[in-house]
Amino acid sequence: MSKKGLDRNSIIGLVIIGVILLVFSYITSPSEEELEKQRIAESKKTEQLKDDKSIESNPADKTVIEESKTTDSTQNILNDSLQNIELLAQYGPFVDASKGEKKDFTLENEKVKITFTNIGGRVSSVELKEFHTYDSLPLILFDEDSSRFNLELTIPGITGGNSIRQINTENLFFEVHNQTASSVALRLYSNDKNQY
Repeated sequence: MSKKGLDRNSIIGLVIIGVILLVFSYITSPSEEELEKQRIAESKKTEQLKDDKSIESNPADKTVIEESKTTDSTQNILNDSLQNIELLAQYGPFVDASKGEKKDFTLENEKVKITFTNIGGRVSSVELKEFHTYDSLPLILFDEDSSRFNLELTIPGITGGNSIRQINTENLFFEVHNQTASSVALRLYSNDKNQY
């Protein structure tokens, strides 16, 4: 800057900074769809709170609520069917593999301990037994929260023709095919157990 105030380069720099700030604020602002979703979620919450308060104040409404619970069970069955259809559309021949229970498998020797998980069929953690951290804790190379493994499978779409869809294996449940003291083989079976 000169003694007179701002020179030409300073003004250009401030203008560029202003333009960058405007562009950044425009890009990071929520879209109309996101704003509408937020409004709908907030209105549902307020309606639920109002309903809860009115039920507490009016005991006659409790009988209506109990009757609606039987209707809710029918609705739950319908929702389960819809969820099954959605899973079939999403996972195709691997819909059975989309449901399951998490299981861990461990391979261990005197130097290393490797833990596998059936979700995604991946290594979830590795511990080096001969080494320790500076505060004498076991040295863990990575754990389940800090690792990720995914295979992207391309299969024909449900609409036929040339449509395709992607299936990510990171959320599917693999099954143990063969496990020994020094190895474990996991397979991702399709709905037909002869195909994997």
